[in-house]
Amino acid sequence: MRQRLIVPVLATILLLGCGSSSDNFDSNNANSTTQIQVTENNQTEDNNTQSEWVLEDGEDGNTEGWSHYGTSGEAFIYNIYDDIFQSQVIVSDAKFDEGFAFDSFTPIKAKIVSWAILFEKDFRFLIKVHTNNPDHESLYIEYTPDASKAHFDETDGKKYLHLGIGKVAKLGEWIEVERDLENDLKALFPDDTLLAVEGFYIYGSGRLDDLTIKQEGGGFPARSNFFEIARVDVPKPDPNQSFVEPLFGTTITRITNRTNETANAHPYPKSGSSWNCDNSIIKMQYRLYNAKTLKELPLTAGLNQDEAYKIVGSPLNGAGDLRWSKSNPNLLYVLDSSKRFKKVTLNSDQNSTQSEILLDMSSFGFENISIGNSEGNLDYDDEYVVFSARKDEDDTVYVMLFNLKENKLIWTKELQRGKWRDNWSDADSFDWITIDPTGEYILVNAEHKMWLYDRDLGSEFQLAEYGEHGDIGINSDGVPIYIQLIYGGVAIRSYNLQTHEVFDILPSNYGGGHISCRNYKRKGWCYVSTSQEGFREVFALNLDQNSTFKVERFAQSRNSDSGTRYTQVNVSPDGKKVLFASDWGDDGEVLETYQATINHYQLSP
Repeated sequence: MRQRLIVPVLATILLLGCGSSSDNFDSNNANSTTQIQVTENNQTEDNNTQSEWVLEDGEDGNTEGWSHYGTSGEAFIYNIYDDIFQSQVIVSDAKFDEGFAFDSFTPIKAKIVSWAILFEKDFRFLIKVHTNNPDHESLYIEYTPDASKAHFDETDGKKYLHLGIGKVAKLGEWIEVERDLENDLKALFPDDTLLAVEGFYIYGSGRLDDLTIKQEGGGFPARSNFFEIARVDVPKPDPNQSFVEPLFGTTITRITNRTNETANAHPYPKSGSSWNCDNSIIKMQYRLYNAKTLKELPLTAGLNQDEAYKIVGSPLNGAGDLRWSKSNPNLLYVLDSSKRFKKVTLNSDQNSTQSEILLDMSSFGFENISIGNSEGNLDYDDEYVVFSARKDEDDTVYVMLFNLKENKLIWTKELQRGKWRDNWSDADSFDWITIDPTGEYILVNAEHKMWLYDRDLGSEFQLAEYGEHGDIGINSDGVPIYIQLIYGGVAIRSYNLQTHEVFDILPSNYGGGHISCRNYKRKGWCYVSTSQEGFREVFALNLDQNSTFKVERFAQSRNSDSGTRYTQVNVSPDGKKVLFASDWGDDGEVLETYQATINHYQLSP
C-alpha cells in the first residue's frame, strides 16, 4: 500500500443536478444546484499542492460501499491481503457480464482517476461521469484490456464511451491506471466538459486497490513493474501510417522513409530533445517536421542534405551541435562550422531563418570544438553550456563554460581527467562533459568513470566506477540525478548529484540500451530503451526510490537482434511522446524512426 498524507480542508463546490447516488440522477432537474463538501489535500510534506479523494484502499478490511451489479447473482466480493501488493485489496469474483458498483459517494468534481488492478482475463472498468452535454450528460467511460480506439454506443438506454488501455492490463500483474477523464471524454466529444465523477463499476474477476479521484496528473500509459512480455508482431506500417500498440494502448506512427530520404537520421537519446519546447516541431538531424501532422516543414522540405544543413545553422559536428531553446519554440542554439556559437531563429512563415552570434571561438586556436563532445546539454533554464575542445596535435581536453543569459564566456580550463583519443576504448580516453539540469554541477565521462564537479570544475568526486550509457534528469524533489545502464546485466542505476547516494532503480540492465532525460517539463522520470529478448521496449522509468510502480511502457521496439542497440529513445519535453528507431525485426533493413504517443485518439497524421 502506498502511503498518502491527506490534510482535510473543507471546500464547497457547486455541481449541476447531482444526487447522492449516480443511478438516481434526475435529468429533469438539471438546472438545480447541489452544494457538496469535499476533502482537499492542500499541503503535503514536499509542499506540492494537490487535491485527492481515496475512495477505496481496502485498509478497513471490509467491502462496504460495494454492491452487486448484474442479473444472475453469481458474483462475490472480498477484502483480502495481497502478498505481492503488500496491502489489503478488493477481490471481484464474477463472470464477465456480472460485477460490482461503487457509487454511494457524493459526486466529486475532479477529472483524474487512478486505480490499481490485477486481472488475468477480460474485464470492463466503467466510470460514470456527468457532463454539460444534455445528449449524454450521464455517460459511462469504459476501459477494457485491448487496443480499441475511442468509440461510442448506446445499450439499454445507457450511453458508453469505450477506450482500450492495452493487453498489459490482463497479463496477471499488478498495474496502475491513471486517466484524465476530461481528456478521454474529448476523444469523441471535444466540446464537452466533465462536471463530476459519480460512480465506478467493474465486471469480471480480478483484484483492485487504491481507487482514487484527484485534480492533477493522468494520461500516461499504465504503470507496472518491468515484467517480461513476449513480442507481439504487428505489420510494419507505411510512412505516416499509425496503429494502436496492442499491449500498452499508445499509438505508434512511422515518421520516416529513409530509402528515399536523407539528412533525417534518428536523433541520439541525450543530445537534446528532438521536439521544441512547445512540442510543435520535431527535429531529426537537419530536417524539421510539424509535430502534429508529421509532415516536413516548408523550411527544409525539398532541400538536399547540404541545403538543409545550412538552414539549421551549419552545425560543426553534425546534429550533435544543435539544441532547441527550452523557452522559445522558434529558437535553436547552434555551434556552427566556423566555430561560432549562435542563435538560429525560425521566422514566422517557417520558410527562412536568421542568425545571431553569441560567442565567436574561431580565433581561440582550437582544432575542434563541441557541445560536450556532442553529448552535452544546456541546463533546464538555458543559462549555462559547456564546450569541450582540443588543439592540433594536443590530446589535452580543454573546457569552456559559457553563460547565455549574460552572453559571457566564464572560464576556459584544462580538464584533469581524460585525453582526447580517436579510440574511446583507450583507458585514459575522454568521452563527454555536460552541465547538469540545475546549472550547479558539471559531469564528466572520462577514463571510463564518471566524475562530478562543481560549476567551476572544482571539488572533484568520483560518482561512478564505470561510465556507461546514461543521462542526467531531475527527480520529483527537483534534485539532479544521473541514471545509467550498468552492463553485464547488473542494473539501471541512479546517482544523486547532491548527496552522492546510489541505488538500483531496476535490478537488471535488460541487455543494455540508452537513456534520455530530455523530458524537462516532467520531473521524476527518465526514458529508457532496452535490448533483452522479452524486454525490447521503450518505457518511462520512475526515479523515486520508493515507487511501487516503476515503469510506464510506451512501445515494443520490434527490433531484430542486431537492431536493438539502435532503438535509442528520444523523449518530448512533456514526456508524452517518444521517438525510437527500428528495423521491424528484419536484420539488415533500414532503421526507420517511429513515434509513440499516449493520446492515440487525438493523433492527426
